[in-house]
Amino acid sequence: MNKILSLQPLKNSNDLRSFRKFVDNCNVQLRSLNSLGVSSANYGKILCPMLLKLIPSDLLLDYNKLQQNGSGSDIQQLLSFLTQSLTAREQTYSTNKSSFELCERRQKTKLNFSREHRSYKQQNQKSFHTANELLTAPVKENKDKIKLSCIICESMTHNSNECKYVINLSLEERKNILLRKGACFNCLKVAKHLSRNCPMNKTKCEICSGLHHKFFCFKQQKREIESLSTDLTNQNTGEVFLQTLTVYIKNGNSKQLVRAILDTGSQKSYISEYAAKFIGLKSIGKETITHGLFGGHKITEVHDKYLINLCSYDGKYSFNVEVNDQKNICLGISRINDSRVLQKLATLNVFISDSSANNKLCLFEKHSDEIHILLGSDIVGKLFTDEVKQLSEGLTAVNTHLGWTVMGK
Repeated sequence: MNKILSLQPLKNSNDLRSFRKFVDNCNVQLRSLNSLGVSSANYGKILCPMLLKLIPSDLLLDYNKLQQNGSGSDIQQLLSFLTQSLTAREQTYSTNKSSFELCERRQKTKLNFSREHRSYKQQNQKSFHTANELLTAPVKENKDKIKLSCIICESMTHNSNECKYVINLSLEERKNILLRKGACFNCLKVAKHLSRNCPMNKTKCEICSGLHHKFFCFKQQKREIESLSTDLTNQNTGEVFLQTLTVYIKNGNSKQLVRAILDTGSQKSYISEYAAKFIGLKSIGKETITHGLFGGHKITEVHDKYLINLCSYDGKYSFNVEVNDQKNICLGISRINDSRVLQKLATLNVFISDSSANNKLCLFEKHSDEIHILLGSDIVGKLFTDEVKQLSEGLTAVNTHLGWTVMGK
C-alpha cells in the first residue's frame, strides 16, 4: 500500500517508458494485496481517486468519458483502461515511430526556445526607469514580499527560516536538499555563491552562537533526536497500542487530515490550539472546565468552543461535533509498524487508516506522531459498530463509523 501511495505522477502519456513503468507498478502492488486476501472492495474507493491525480489530463479526460453518469470509479476498471491506452500507444508507436519522434523533437524545441527567450529578456531589461516605475516600485516590492517560498518543503505558505518539516530530516538530508538545489547554506536561497561569499551577514546560530544557520547545528540536531526518542520511549514501552485513526476536518471547501484518538475516559471532545488556528476555525463561545487529573489533582481552565465537521478517511461518514480547544492533546503516539501485525490485519480485511502510509499527509507542528483531535465519551458511543476482531497477538481490532482502530498489547 505504501508503494502505491508513493508512485511518481505520470506527466506525459506519450512517454511510453514511464507509462509502462507506472502501469506495471500498479498491477504488481495490487496483485500483492490480492495474494494477501485483501479484496479490492476494501481499498478501491480510496486508491482510485489517488491514482486519477497521478495521470495526465488527456488520459483523465478519456477515462471520464467512459464513465456512466452517477457511477463511481472502480480500481480494476481504471487499471484496465490504463493498460488498453498504453497498448494502443505502443502499437501506434511501432507502426508510426517517426510521428512520435517528431512530436518529441517539437516539445524539446519549444522548451529550449522558451528558456532562451526568457534568458534573452532578462539580459536585455532596461537599466533605466521611468517616473511611473519609480512611483510604483514600493508597491511591487510589497507584492514580492507576499510571495513566500520554502526551499526545504517547497511550500508557499512560509519562508525557509520558518519551516516545520525540517525537524523530520537528518543533518545530512538537509545538506543534500540545498546541494541538489544549488542553494546557499547561509541565506537558504538559490544563488551562484558559496556560504563564505554570501553577500548577506553571516547567520549567527540561535542554539550555539556559531557562525552557521540553526538548521545545520549539530547541537540542535542532537537535541531534536533526544527529544523525539524520549517522547516515543514514554509511549512505546511494552508496545501498547491506543485507539487512533485519521479523520478529515472540513472547514468550508477545504479539509485537513489529522490524527485522532478515541478516549472513553474523557467526558468531552477536544481539538489542539494549533489545529484550530491552522485550519482557521471560528470560536462559537467559551467554556470553563475543571479537569480531574491523575492522582486526584484538579485544574480549572477556560477553553474556546468550536463546532467542527469530521469526515472518515474514505469519505463515507461525516458528522458535526462540538469540541473545546487544548494547547496539547497528549504526547506523540506511534503508529503500528510491525509487519506481522499489519499482514495479519490485511488477511482479516481490516484497513487501518492511521498507518505509516499517511505519515506525511497528516497535520503536525513538530513531529508526525502528534494527536490533534480527542473524541471523548460525549460522541464515541455513537461511533462504535458491532464489528470486533481478535488477533492472536493479543490485539483487538474495533470497527467504527470513522474506520478501524486497534488497541491492546
